[in-house]
Amino acid sequence: MIDFFHEFQAAILAIVVTVTGAVIVRWLQPKARIIWSPFHQFAFRVRSNDPEGGEFLVHTQSIFVQNIGRGAADDVEIYFNFKPQNFEIWPILKYEAETNDDGRFIIRIRNMAPRETFTVEILSTAEPPAIFRVRTRNAVAGQIMMAPMRIFPRQINFILGTLILSGVAFILYGLIVLVSVL
Repeated sequence: MIDFFHEFQAAILAIVVTVTGAVIVRWLQPKARIIWSPFHQFAFRVRSNDPEGGEFLVHTQSIFVQNIGRGAADDVEIYFNFKPQNFEIWPILKYEAETNDDGRFIIRIRNMAPRETFTVEILSTAEPPAIFRVRTRNAVAGQIMMAPMRIFPRQINFILGTLILSGVAFILYGLIVLVSVL
C-alpha cells in the first residue's frame, strides 16, 4: 500500500492541486446574491370627502430588493398573491408584469447589477397582497429582517472601531502570552 502511494505520489499531488485550484476558482467567481424584505407596511385612516363623512383605510407597503453579490442577477421575479391596486418601482427600472392563470401576479426585472437596490411601493384601499417569494434564474432570494437604525457621526464610528480592534488585539496578545507560558 505504501509502495502504491510512493509510486503515484506525483500524480496524486497533481490531481489534488488541480481539484483544489478548480474549487478556489469556482468559489472566487462573481455570483449574484439577492436579498429582500417587506421593510415597511402601514394602514392610514383617511376621512372621506362624502357629505356623510366616514373613514376608510389606505394601506401602504414597501418591499426592498438588493443584489449583494459581485455578479449580475438575471430575471429577478417577485411573486405576489394577487395584483396590487397600485404599485411603483423606485428608482425607475424597466420591468415586466404578468398574471398567471391562477391569478398570481409576477413582477420581472430582466437584470440587476451588483450592489443594485430597488423598492416596490404598494398603495391600496384593500389589504396588500402577500409576497410568496423572490427568485432569480439561478437561485431563490433570501428574505431578511429590516428595521430603522440610528446612524452615528463618523467620529463616533471611528472611535468605536478603534476600541473594538484594540480589544481584539489585546485578546489575541493575551492568548499568545498564555500559550507561551504553558
